[in-house]
Amino acid sequence: LGTFPATIANARGLVRFPCKEPLLNTYHFLRSGSSLLELEDVWSTNPLFLTNREAALSELGEEQVREACRFLMSSGSTPTVVRYSLAAASIDSANIVGEELNIGHDRLVPEFNYMDPRAIGGWDFAALNATEEAVWALDADEAGSYGKGGKPPPNDDGTPAETLADAVVRLTNLMSVLETLYSGDTVLLVFPDGTGPALLSCLIAGISLNRVHELQFRPGELRCDVDYDSIKLIASRPPSQTYLDTLQRGRVELKQLRENPDMLRNVKDLEYEEEREREEKEQEAKRKEEAKVKELER
Repeated sequence: LGTFPATIANARGLVRFPCKEPLLNTYHFLRSGSSLLELEDVWSTNPLFLTNREAALSELGEEQVREACRFLMSSGSTPTVVRYSLAAASIDSANIVGEELNIGHDRLVPEFNYMDPRAIGGWDFAALNATEEAVWALDADEAGSYGKGGKPPPNDDGTPAETLADAVVRLTNLMSVLETLYSGDTVLLVFPDGTGPALLSCLIAGISLNRVHELQFRPGELRCDVDYDSIKLIASRPPSQTYLDTLQRGRVELKQLRENPDMLRNVKDLEYEEEREREEKEQEAKRKEEAKVKELER
């Protein structure tokens, strides 16, 4: 069988990475604003719990999204379609976009799983800042060009332990759906994390996936008119010193995690243990006080 011309392939939804030929739609990428869990330094990736309201958008996150909306309005880049993850913070972010930009609910479209964040297995619900740096180092050093290496440890609570390549499958399906459903639209994709849009950017521009975190999105960050040329321009710049320092800290953290796998525990479990220990101390103090009172009564 012969191959379809690029325009026919795109029209049929057969997106091929890298996307050197123009896509049928214009794409803006937005990372959701900071969530409540992120502000508590908790990293949650289990797809079963993404909709929990404890991971909803924080007040800071709301302002970050409104700032992105102000930029879209001032630049004349208002989207015609908003496609968003079902993660709580993404739902909240999409609703704010709809309100601020007067986009009808019929153009606010949920994406049920193709925009889910990469799940981190046994590191789920761990301290966000330190663990994220370890994952960055893992991906930079072990993921390889196609993202097939660098797998987090397993988890017995059902949280998948995924490589970047696992997320690539979802993102490939996402773009195929979008290029099938829409043509000539300006599509705003609202991601729940910073790695998803960075990874899709790498795919579009044909950048080695072990460089994904060089393109990482900050909470509330917006990038407009994302295409092959714009991503190549960003990737042509040398990595920042901040990024290189993060990798160095991450390598140290990753080594510690591997040498002491029990060192890192679920943040909620730690909070429970701290609460239990506090209650035990209070009960012990109460017993001592009661014993002291009885002694004085004799």
